[in-house]
Amino acid sequence: MVITNWFPASAIEYNITSITGQQVLGMGNIDDLHQYYWTNKDKNQLKKGDNAYLIIPSHLFYFRNFNLVKQHFSSFDQPLTITQTRGGILCQYIYIFRFKGYKP
Repeated sequence: MVITNWFPASAIEYNITSITGQQVLGMGNIDDLHQYYWTNKDKNQLKKGDNAYLIIPSHLFYFRNFNLVKQHFSSFDQPLTITQTRGGILCQYIYIFRFKGYKP
């Protein structure tokens, strides 16, 4: 799992990767990553050819961050789009991208 910002990374790490056993690796600068900038060194790094997922809510999707991740992979799949509602009203989408072929 790769992230570009500490939030929603902290929520993803607590709610998803703690159950799936995946790790969260930060990509980007320290101002966006906060503690993930420092914890990367303690985690298994992506190897050439690895695949990774990026989960991002629609209200936090920025092409700058998406392109930052995209440049490190050969390709990506169209995102799985999950609709999030509150009280029966659409409030946002959750995008799950699968990136393929990590390029160090």
